[in-house]
Amino acid sequence: MYDNVALSNNKEYNIEKVLSQRKPLSDTHLMHYSRDNTHPVNVRYLIKNNDFFISDPFEVLKDYINSIDKRPLFIGIDGGSCAGKTFFVKKLVKRLTKSKIHHHVIKMDYYVIGRKKRLPPSEKFFDMKKWFKLTQVEEDLEKISGGGKTLYIPNYDHKTGRETKKIKHTINKNDIVLVEGMYSLDDSIRKYLNLSILIHTNSKVRLQRELLRNTARVDETPIFIKNRFILASDPSYRKHFRKVNPHANIIIDNNDHNQPKIIHIDDHILNDTGLSWYRTAFYS
Repeated sequence: MYDNVALSNNKEYNIEKVLSQRKPLSDTHLMHYSRDNTHPVNVRYLIKNNDFFISDPFEVLKDYINSIDKRPLFIGIDGGSCAGKTFFVKKLVKRLTKSKIHHHVIKMDYYVIGRKKRLPPSEKFFDMKKWFKLTQVEEDLEKISGGGKTLYIPNYDHKTGRETKKIKHTINKNDIVLVEGMYSLDDSIRKYLNLSILIHTNSKVRLQRELLRNTARVDETPIFIKNRFILASDPSYRKHFRKVNPHANIIIDNNDHNQPKIIHIDDHILNDTGLSWYRTAFYS
């Protein structure tokens, strides 16, 4: 599909520039003391200044979950291909498990259309959104919105490109439901979410990760992967980012997936958590 496409640089829509211009937190003057308790620091400044950041987003999310009584609680975790969404969710699940917080993960990959059922792209830049059964996602989230329901969702095997047998998913009334994957913040899905998280990684890093991940798949050469990234994965994410960026409650820089950094967080998240994580989350 992409083998004979010439590589080109996609300079359209500078996401990093958009993120740098993201509306800052409001002037609520949330003041707390630094880690060594010597001086007060404005949270807005710490988040916007490149020298400081929230260094433990998992603790922030855990405290936010504990501060909200609603159950089931739905959290969407979105981002481009190979942004590190799955790795991030695995670390979050580990933290929730340690804290004995009930949770369930629903992957957007469950809803990918099998390769043989996809129509060949008719345009130069192909929108990967067409590969997802978003209507089915919406219907399933509606079913489990009150908890105590069971879903049977076909799983998609990336190596074979086929849908496998359906997997049983039982959502309990006290679960934290993590909806993970690209398009989990789509308008049709976001209305079911209580918290929207965007995992951002720049294009160069995502391409490097995609080459490492996908070369193990059958019939995918490095040139094929690069061409698909340039003509489908990257432009699809940029198009999607334009729509979801204003609605993300938390944006995380995940260029180093071993040290994800919160670069935007809505005021109400800080208020709901009471900043109980502050003394251990920031550098002094």
